Amino acid sequence: MDDEIRIFAEGRPAVPPYPQEAREAARRRLVQEATARRGFRFPRLGWQAAGAFGLTVALVGGVAFTLSSTSGGGTVARPAAAVTVGMGEELTPKPGQFVLVESETMYRASTMGEKESRYLYRTKRQLWRSADAGAGGLLSIETLEPKPFPGWPLPEEAKDREGTEWMRLASCPDRLGAFRNDYAFLATLPTDADGMRAFLDKRANGTNSDAFVALGDLIRETYVPRAQREALFTAAKALPGVEVAEGVEDGAGRKGTAVGRKAKDGLLEQLIFDPATFRLLGERGTVVDEKAAGAPVGSVLALTAETSASVVDTLPAEAAGAGHDSSCDASVEPPETVAPTPIPSDVETVTPTPIPSTDQTVIVTPVPKGKVPADGPTVSAEPSVEPTSTPARPTEAPAPTVTVTVRPDR
Repeated sequence: MDDEIRIFAEGRPAVPPYPQEAREAARRRLVQEATARRGFRFPRLGWQAAGAFGLTVALVGGVAFTLSSTSGGGTVARPAAAVTVGMGEELTPKPGQFVLVESETMYRASTMGEKESRYLYRTKRQLWRSADAGAGGLLSIETLEPKPFPGWPLPEEAKDREGTEWMRLASCPDRLGAFRNDYAFLATLPTDADGMRAFLDKRANGTNSDAFVALGDLIRETYVPRAQREALFTAAKALPGVEVAEGVEDGAGRKGTAVGRKAKDGLLEQLIFDPATFRLLGERGTVVDEKAAGAPVGSVLALTAETSASVVDTLPAEAAGAGHDSSCDASVEPPETVAPTPIPSDVETVTPTPIPSTDQTVIVTPVPKGKVPADGPTVSAEPSVEPTSTPARPTEAPAPTVTVTVRPDR
């Protein structure tokens, strides 16, 4: 029963660790969902950012927990200004506004139980993020038609998922520190490659990951100012084990310059950039090791496209009925108000926000994904490091056969 905690940690994008009581609460909710009844609706796992390339499956008490990335979309309020990824215009969000990033993704999904099945889970995604972290955001996820996993038939259960889910995104910049992804914070990061590399290493060291993972988590589903984008791109090309490739297509068919590295799961993981603007176009996961990936060499098992970025003044009406995000909930009451970080102008000198030292603890609680269904709670995978302690092993009830799909978030 300890495996799901390990998978929780390994499957989540980078963010500081959260307290023991939060891990215990997440564990209890997982067990409750898995053992309560045969017909329960398994939650779509994930967090605010469409996550990394891989798919992780853990068989816990006969129930498979699949922790990976999803993304989604929905109906969106017309933005005040829209800029398509790859164009030369630059966004200049102001305090009180939101950055809206729209994307499409495809990741692996798996069914574990009496019979195993695999398929490729596809979604559209919209994420509204406060430009200065002074307000909560919003996430919309729409399920698209799935695709078969290479060599596997498309299972019937993969066709049953449809509709759009909405999730409010809490904002607690005081707790996230160097793990923030809002425009105001990103505008304070170093503008030279060496300084950016040092920042990526610091962020990675805080989550037991590496600089390549930290890079993806930093730029995914957000808007980074041009100077910082160029520094990130230059730093990425020099990371250990990274391969640079030209003319790599994202999920929208746009070609860009990819920085990638071979992962243990048999995929070549690539982040694709527009070579002129240094904007993130999307991500691609291609099989290079058939045995490790379980699919023929050359198969594309992960593919995304960030199709647009824009600035909007308000959240759409769906925010009123969206699900609760508990990522900023804590046993200690937070301050009543959080002062937003000033967004620097083009001419002022920006002092980089200090990066937490490796011995500094930043507390973040788990973030649920999607709207809470009427018949029970949902559980989400979110950024953290692997727990350093093992919770008490609960009594395991007979578990049903469960279909689990990929989300993501944070």
